Amino acid sequence: MKINKILETVSDYQKLFTEDATFIVSDLEKYLYYRPGRIDFGFKPGDKIVEGTLMERAMKQNKKIVARVEKEQSKFGFPYIATVIPITDEEGVVGAMAVAFSTETQDMVINMSADLARVTGEIRESATEFSTSAAELANTNQRIAGESKELQAEIAGIQEIVNLINIISDKTHILGLNAAIEAARVGDKGRGFAVVAEEIRKLAQQTKFSAQDIRNKINQSLHRLNELVQSIQNLAAISEEQSAMAQQLTAAIEEISGVAEDLKNIAFKLK
Repeated sequence: MKINKILETVSDYQKLFTEDATFIVSDLEKYLYYRPGRIDFGFKPGDKIVEGTLMERAMKQNKKIVARVEKEQSKFGFPYIATVIPITDEEGVVGAMAVAFSTETQDMVINMSADLARVTGEIRESATEFSTSAAELANTNQRIAGESKELQAEIAGIQEIVNLINIISDKTHILGLNAAIEAARVGDKGRGFAVVAEEIRKLAQQTKFSAQDIRNKINQSLHRLNELVQSIQNLAAISEEQSAMAQQLTAAIEEISGVAEDLKNIAFKLK
């Protein structure tokens, strides 16, 4: 009888699988062979076949059945995956042989792949926001750098005006000095003119001192501005580098996210 030959060789079949596999052989009424693996249905040789199981269905339908049984549908209180084939001879179906595995590893892969897809999705969103912020920061720094250079040019223009004031004060001072000399030459008639000439010389001298003070302060401001511009340029370079790195990071995470999504889809197809 064919079923007896299977019982004689079933131990050889077992070598094709890992120790996690549970092997079952039955005739039409009872279990003839049972070796539990990671999962244990609690059968013993001689026990009657449990109704509604995959083995019973395979024998009734006379066809191979490969199925995943969830915990909610399981008659044994735990999920499992099983392959069942009917055993036939010239008289028809005489029994069945089944190999069953725990879904623990598969469920772990499914859950991990789903978590990975979720986490990489969150990281992708954060990386996209970071990349956008880095690009905005780089643009802002470039704009500030441009405005700082414009301010440098304006200060340089003010320096030119101060230089011009200084030249005018020098000429005014000489003019006042010449006027004083001329007033002294004409004597008493030039006394009033001498007073005006002296005031002109004083005003020219004060203007010169003020212009020098302004020049010193402008030079100090320009020195600080030059340092600020240099710092802004350095920051702009760093920001541009960060922006480029952020774009590379976003691209890499996009690729990882795609792999994670593929892994999740593959894992769910195993169910």
